[in-house]
Amino acid sequence: MNFFKLDNIDSSEILKEVQQNNYLWKFNTKRQDNIEVQSETQSIPLRKAIVNSSVDSRHIHESGDTNLYSLFPKIKKFINAFIDKYEGEIGRILIVKLPLEKMVYPHTDAGDYYKIRDRFHYVIEGMYEYTVNNELKIFKQNELWYFNNKEIHFTKTIGNIDRIALIFDVKDSKWREFHG
Repeated sequence: MNFFKLDNIDSSEILKEVQQNNYLWKFNTKRQDNIEVQSETQSIPLRKAIVNSSVDSRHIHESGDTNLYSLFPKIKKFINAFIDKYEGEIGRILIVKLPLEKMVYPHTDAGDYYKIRDRFHYVIEGMYEYTVNNELKIFKQNELWYFNNKEIHFTKTIGNIDRIALIFDVKDSKWREFHG
């Protein structure tokens, strides 16, 4: 199973919250500067790996809130509602913008951290093609998706506006019991 659409959830209030914090897109450019396949993205990290050694972050399980997370109470409410419904332990969370006609290049999310977590995309604005192992789906505003990030995947923005997505990881979620 490469994809599973979980829900349609109105993103208008979260979109307003992101727009109010629009200046944060250039606050932390580490992801696009250091990860070649992500070079065309902009991101706002809300929860990230707690790095306490020289271990590659792909192998670090602990994550914690960034100082920016407190600026996004509606996203916190959304994440808490997800955990209330599907249970599990929240991991890393980012808001990611992919401008028009840009893409995230083919890659897999490898490492111990990813092996035991599910990856979700909540589309806050825009539309994009998502391909996992040659299976293509269209992700649209207000949709919440699971996808298998352990397989080769890539995406590109389609339509006429930038894509903004809330991307988050959950360990031991029970969403499959609702949708499997």
